[in-house]
Amino acid sequence: MSQNTVDTYFLVNAVRKYWKILVLVIVVSAIAGIVFSSSLFLTPLYKSKSVLYPSNLTPYSQESETEQMLQFFQSNVIRDSVIIKYDLFLHYGIDKSDKLGKYRIYEEFNNRVSITRSEYESVIIEVYDKDPMMAFNINREMINQFNNKVRQTQREKAFEMMVVQQDLMDVTKRHMDSISNRLRVLSNEYKILDFETQVKEAYRGFFSSNATNRMQLDLLISNLEEHGGEYNLLGIQLEQFSVAYATAVTEYEKARIDVEKKLTYSNEIISPYPPDRKSWPVRWLIVLISVAASTFLSFLVIGVVEQLKKIQIHENSEK
Repeated sequence: MSQNTVDTYFLVNAVRKYWKILVLVIVVSAIAGIVFSSSLFLTPLYKSKSVLYPSNLTPYSQESETEQMLQFFQSNVIRDSVIIKYDLFLHYGIDKSDKLGKYRIYEEFNNRVSITRSEYESVIIEVYDKDPMMAFNINREMINQFNNKVRQTQREKAFEMMVVQQDLMDVTKRHMDSISNRLRVLSNEYKILDFETQVKEAYRGFFSSNATNRMQLDLLISNLEEHGGEYNLLGIQLEQFSVAYATAVTEYEKARIDVEKKLTYSNEIISPYPPDRKSWPVRWLIVLISVAASTFLSFLVIGVVEQLKKIQIHENSEK
């Protein structure tokens, strides 16, 4: 006979011969599964779930916005803020004074809070707790702390930019004032107001004016030759510094707006809510596994017993 036929024959024969024992095993294992999956032995846990998409995040390196969101959620600041706000040491029954207290609270927190990325680039937060309201509160606070942390990070960067641009504006303004003062001196002492125009008009008037005017024009031409180049260069520099100052003012205003703006950095596709049904343990699954394991073990024992009987019969027949 084939192996499949032998196995089938063995199973049918075992069921016929030991059906009472098998029924008893199934009933007992089912009852045991029901009892040991009850609240007497396993504390029921409720699950609060939320699904988020990132928004308004500043790009860093090659990371996607979803990867950034995951990095923020994994930060100690968010985790510690939640632990402190809801006194999770007390809630989880962990002694703060224990030298391993911090390790244990983090381990318990990580076991209770799951943060994963979905195939659609969203972030899923799942919080398990014996108290459904606590599960909801922790989930909601995780989102709140995420928004606070991102906002704080962006404001710090924007404030740094404000300081940089303010320094640049101050330095540029000092250069502009220095150049303006020097141009004022050249205008007052040497009558230089518009270098290119004055050069053209001075030479044109020099050949068509009388002797008195020619002396004045000669002095102006001399001043233009001696200080005109400086005046012209300073004018170009003043224009360049003016453009740089205007750019710095624009960047400063952008940074100031970033410091003062109040944004959220997550779009809630599924908002957290207080669960009304326990999520763990799944009693029917525990009962099913208990019955299946017990039945399988029973068949193994039956197989061993039957094999030992065959060996004993074979030995007795040889005697």
